[in-house]
Amino acid sequence: MRITAVIALFVVGIVIGRQWHRSNPEPATHQRKAAVATYRNPVFNHDFPDPDVVWTGRSYVAAATGDASEHVQSATSGDLIGWKAGPDLLPTLPAWAASGFGKVWGPTIDRVANRWILWFSAATESTGTECIGWASSSSVTGPYVSSSTVPTVCQSQSGGSIDPSVTMNNAGTRYLLWKNDGNYCGDESNLWSQPLARDGVTVVGQPSLLLSYEPGWETGPTAKESTVEGPSVLHLDDHYFLLFSGNGYLTDTYGMGVALCRTLSGPCAAQSADPVLSATSDVAGPGGGSAFFDRYGQPWLAYAAWTPPLVGDVAGAQRSLRIDRITTVGQLLFILGPTVDRQPGPKA
Repeated sequence: MRITAVIALFVVGIVIGRQWHRSNPEPATHQRKAAVATYRNPVFNHDFPDPDVVWTGRSYVAAATGDASEHVQSATSGDLIGWKAGPDLLPTLPAWAASGFGKVWGPTIDRVANRWILWFSAATESTGTECIGWASSSSVTGPYVSSSTVPTVCQSQSGGSIDPSVTMNNAGTRYLLWKNDGNYCGDESNLWSQPLARDGVTVVGQPSLLLSYEPGWETGPTAKESTVEGPSVLHLDDHYFLLFSGNGYLTDTYGMGVALCRTLSGPCAAQSADPVLSATSDVAGPGGGSAFFDRYGQPWLAYAAWTPPLVGDVAGAQRSLRIDRITTVGQLLFILGPTVDRQPGPKA
């Protein structure tokens, strides 16, 4: 058994023990403690791929890849446990994007001063290449509007650009992260970053290579399904943990890995040759995840997964929204999942 796997089991045992103790305290003689609310995955049992979750100060809002009737799906929750469907965050596409539903993927929400920014990837009207753009709104639940006539990032010679996310370094500089979609055109898939100006939407300088696809658990059944994608950085205790997905999203072998980055411009090195989140007998293809902090400042992962045996193109299959805790030990990160049994929810 690999050392990281041993450490992971040790850490999981400690954390679960602590959670159980907190959720089941010994009887008190002078007072009764309120029970901790629990959740059970999936927390939103609808097709909700590539989820991104943000705490607004009042509630949680999740954005996800569009479907047959919405460009960008949304859902809201007051406690991370109970979720309800929200409106289409991007009811009108920008001029550069191809019209029609089912052509917008991997959204992420960021707050810049007094406005909300929605980053997304969409197919272009001119060539069909996937590129990255943004829209803004005064409300986190939209509608988001874009007046852009061209996308912000579009590596057309490398398969296009998808899966945007935004994070911030210690100095307060925002960085845009994304993937070039090389696996769909016989090229290499890579994860990139580039600084953003103070307005939070203008890229400055040059893009930096963070991580490249290498054969391993990231290798899917075909060349097009062999990739790294969906970058999301957890900035915690002066460490930059780069979470990413790999393999084919339509398969049960889709999963997530983690790399440690020295800076948001790299270099980044994979924590292990193994995924940090992978399938179980009850959960297939967990991935497309993003890291976020709950209202108490604790780190979580929002991700999507299939429920076996309904996987991929099988009728009735859906990638439902799930959440699980993230824990770290020094420079190592672990995801306490995928879970399907009851787990303690957020707690101060």
